[in-house]
Amino acid sequence: MNDETLEEKLRKMKVKCESQEEIRKKIKELQQQLDEFNGKVVDTNYDNQVYDKLIAIYKNCEPSKFYYKMEDYFKKKLAHIKRIDQHQIQKVAGYIDNKLFLEKDEEEFNKSGIFLTKLIEICDSNTIVLKLKAGLNIHNFGYNLKRNAKISLQGDIGSYLGFHMKTGFISVEGNVCGICGNVLQGGTIHIKNEVYESCGFDMYSGKIIVEGDVHGNCAEDMKGGTINVKGNVDGNLAYCLSGGKIIIEGDVHGTCGNSMSQGLVEVHGNIYSDIADWMHGGTIKVFGDQKPSLAKQEYYDSYYNPYYESTIEAGIIYHKNKIIFSR
Repeated sequence: MNDETLEEKLRKMKVKCESQEEIRKKIKELQQQLDEFNGKVVDTNYDNQVYDKLIAIYKNCEPSKFYYKMEDYFKKKLAHIKRIDQHQIQKVAGYIDNKLFLEKDEEEFNKSGIFLTKLIEICDSNTIVLKLKAGLNIHNFGYNLKRNAKISLQGDIGSYLGFHMKTGFISVEGNVCGICGNVLQGGTIHIKNEVYESCGFDMYSGKIIVEGDVHGNCAEDMKGGTINVKGNVDGNLAYCLSGGKIIIEGDVHGTCGNSMSQGLVEVHGNIYSDIADWMHGGTIKVFGDQKPSLAKQEYYDSYYNPYYESTIEAGIIYHKNKIIFSR
């Protein structure tokens, strides 16, 4: 039996190879690349080189009040990075997390989330998990996100989450320490705890799910999409609503439906302020035990006696499936 070496077999196949040692070296290099993709190897020269490049790109970007300028800078610089995986993004997120926790630099807060979002858009995985210690300082995460990736944030996150987001899925295991879903244009944001400020301002499309309370206004100037809050809304709800669907499973402590023109609002708890002031379209459904108080304006007759008239121009309002206003 003729036992040919791997080198001899490759020579007969006209494969250029100098020695078996070279073959083993190439196999080792390929295996190392595969391990890096799978997150098995973390302390490699390539990994460290990429990390250093990414940190340099982040440091050299001047914070700006114009978010698109920072985004354009990052996109241009990151175009030279051949490959990046979730492990490398986590390392960078850890560096930013610690830096912002120690320095408390407001300008750095704004660019941090934009940079991480741009890294996710070039990541080799569609599922990204980031563990954050002080993520409340990372603002603008998900800004203008255009990749249909599934992102899980393990911890709190800062303000302006999902600002101008186009697609994708962002899950936050903690709280949103600020504003959430401003000008949302697609995708889904799922908050496991609370939103400390407003939610869904000027939202066009997509979906926002909040498991806890919203401590500010909700769905102000909303034009489309869906918002589902399983807790309470402390601020005003659906001011200037012109489209979309809103479901609040708890109570609303502010106004509801003021100046709304279209859309559907369902509140399964009570509303503790007047509703539908200058409402001129759309539908409000309230399922709580307390009958909602319809907005009225005070007038005076010729004898200066006050009287009140409804300010609602059009729309339909239900209380426990019974129509209490329709025009």
